[in-house]
Amino acid sequence: MSDWKKNCAWYESAVFYHIYPLGMCGVEKHRTDFDPQNGVRQHFAQMEQLIPHMKRLGMTALYIGPCFESEGHGYETVDYYRVDARLGDNAGFRHFVDACHAADIRVVVDGVFNHSGRGFFAFEELRKHREGSPYRDWYCNVNFGGNNEFNDGFSYEAWHGYNILPRLNLWNPAVRGYLLDVIRFWVKEFDIDGIRLDCADVLNFDFMKEMRQLANTVKPEFWLMGEVIHGDYSRWVNHDTLHSVTNYELHKGLYSGHNDHNYFEIAHTIRRLFGNGGLVRDGKLYTFVENHDVNRLIDKVKDPAHMKNIYLIAYTLPGIPSVYYGGEFRMHGVQANGSDDGIRPAVSLSDYTALAAKEQAFVEFLAMLGRAKEELAALSVGSYEERVLTNRQFAYARVWKEQTVLVAANNDENPARVNIRAEDGEYVDFAAGKKYRCGNGNVSVELAAHDGIILVKGGWEFAGDKPDVDTRAQMDTVAGVEVQKSAGAEQGNGAGADAAAEATENPGSACGRNTASSAANAEPQADMDAKCGSSAEAVTDIKSQASASSQSIHTAGAAAGGRITPLSGRTEGHRFFGILIKESVNTEDILDEITVYGAELRRTDTKPRYRTALYFTADAENFPEKLSRVMIADAGRGGNWFAGFRGGDRKYIVLRDKVFSYRIGDAAAKAAVCEECRKLGAKDEQMNWGEQEDL
Repeated sequence: MSDWKKNCAWYESAVFYHIYPLGMCGVEKHRTDFDPQNGVRQHFAQMEQLIPHMKRLGMTALYIGPCFESEGHGYETVDYYRVDARLGDNAGFRHFVDACHAADIRVVVDGVFNHSGRGFFAFEELRKHREGSPYRDWYCNVNFGGNNEFNDGFSYEAWHGYNILPRLNLWNPAVRGYLLDVIRFWVKEFDIDGIRLDCADVLNFDFMKEMRQLANTVKPEFWLMGEVIHGDYSRWVNHDTLHSVTNYELHKGLYSGHNDHNYFEIAHTIRRLFGNGGLVRDGKLYTFVENHDVNRLIDKVKDPAHMKNIYLIAYTLPGIPSVYYGGEFRMHGVQANGSDDGIRPAVSLSDYTALAAKEQAFVEFLAMLGRAKEELAALSVGSYEERVLTNRQFAYARVWKEQTVLVAANNDENPARVNIRAEDGEYVDFAAGKKYRCGNGNVSVELAAHDGIILVKGGWEFAGDKPDVDTRAQMDTVAGVEVQKSAGAEQGNGAGADAAAEATENPGSACGRNTASSAANAEPQADMDAKCGSSAEAVTDIKSQASASSQSIHTAGAAAGGRITPLSGRTEGHRFFGILIKESVNTEDILDEITVYGAELRRTDTKPRYRTALYFTADAENFPEKLSRVMIADAGRGGNWFAGFRGGDRKYIVLRDKVFSYRIGDAAAKAAVCEECRKLGAKDEQMNWGEQEDL
């Protein structure tokens, strides 16, 4: 065991393999179709043969779906003390768990505690004895004056109205006590390592807290993970309730962020969950791209080439990654006609062999990611830092002690050069061993279309052949983002270079464009200590400075290699809209206040040489004031900056700790604002901001 793993719980560095056993083993669909007289099945022995495959992929834990006696799909439990005879018997399951443990694979089972099946003994007693049943209070909202489609002569609350799933009354101490005893039995009988709680988003919180108290005593590092679709995950993930929940929020972003070429969606999700003030900043959520309830990934992505980067990001962002069986083979499967059979297919060992051979490259790719999780402490216990963000390129750092791991991804259909802000030193490609040197605060990588990379600095050594150093990483670049489209042209050639030349020859033309005039930086020149006249309104007045400059432009946005153009209708119904230069603010928290629908890289003749223009809308009434508090006013970071944007019929000019606004079309008011900016040393062409833009 690595030294760093000794100081964290097993699940903090885990990689999960997820199987739905009733489907994978191709068992009878309903218990009534199963003849126990023919003896129980022995599918757990079959599952043991999957252990070498799991090890090859780098799996350290198994989440096995419902496996206790049920009436059909597994989530209508009728006996919590016996595994489903369609899969095997208790002795066979214990042998399977022991075999997993021998291979250093933890085992987590499904706990279906929100509801039972109608064949559960308490419900059968209720049906038999009605008002006289000692179990009449074991279920929610039992009404003996009602009825249901089974003609029980009473009604009851059921999960989502499905009466095959009567809801257990977890407010009843007797029910909670029974289920807690079930957990004790599972640990004693099978030596399981944790429970995935079905329907945790509707479970009684007091019950979950009692389970957490039990988990702390029943077995060291016993793990509780809840199925939660929506909501504030911190309600469940805390020291008193659960260790983790399913990260459905990131799940959606992973595929839609690639389908829409919108890495901002993924980055925003990570900031919301794990950033400063994030919902679960120190939590470890369960990351998945597929599971037994959603369509297969290959059937949700517009281009299967996206799958590599989706898994790359899923494995390397904060969280506990997982692979749903068949995902390593890029297996197809969709829900159809109300059935989940398509996403829960039968797969034999011979199928595994054939599929592994067919998808060898993808299997090896996932195996590489598994090794990365095993060997790189920063990917499990390190901090997260966003380093590059555009619509089509995304890079971030995971940092732990002396180790820095850089991850970069390109979702574009063309190659891209990505310049990543990084600490000086030598970085090694985890997969290929190629070395990159960083001596200028940046490391530059060339990514193929739909490609990504993991770079490592410190605390790790490549075990394979040592290739030559990539000298491209030594190019003289600046901190921030550089994306250079490389398809069909040398750097500096093509349409982007033409646009740059045009803007350089006529700087005022760039400022005259609505897309270029809303934000810029400049050298400090004068104190802003005067208020606007009667025509212009100063919201805040403290010392600040501003001027603007924007020259050549290189884009990466709505169309590959093309300019971002105004998009009619994008701003309807929003309080503010315009463009914000990402490098103009001293905290990314302000980005949580905006909705980004486009991005553009701009090249200048000042520092920073490249700027990221974010096309945004914002709805908070105090957004201008919030923005003014985070605008940069630092000569060492490019001087003072301003932002210009529209709100209703007003134009807003925002500087550090100061907000100007005037009514659009009021020439006198605009002139008053321009005069104040002119006093600060701004040039006339820098104040040629647009007023009638419909972005």
